[in-house]
Amino acid sequence: MSTESFTNYPQSLNEMRIRRSGSAADWSPRDALIQMLRDIDSGVIRPDALIVSFREKVEQGFRTSYSAACPDSGVMLALLEQTKFRIWRDAL
Repeated sequence: MSTESFTNYPQSLNEMRIRRSGSAADWSPRDALIQMLRDIDSGVIRPDALIVSFREKVEQGFRTSYSAACPDSGVMLALLEQTKFRIWRDAL
C-alpha cells in the first residue's frame, strides 16, 4: 500500500481553470479525486465517511457503481440524502 501524500501534489492547469468556472461539468473524475486527496492529506477536510459514486460508458450504455468507506449503511444513506439536498440547493 502506498503512503504517498497528495499534500504537495501540484494542481494541473485544468484544475486551475475549473476552480474559476465553478462548474462540476468541467471536472474530470480524476481531477476531482486528486483534489479531494490533496484536501484530506493537507487537513483541509477530515472525512470520517466517504462515498464515491460513478458512471462509466459500456457497450450497452452506462454502468453505475460506487465505492464506500462508511461505518454502516445508515450513515451511507444519510450521507447520500444530505448530498442530494446540497446538489439541489447549489443548482438553484
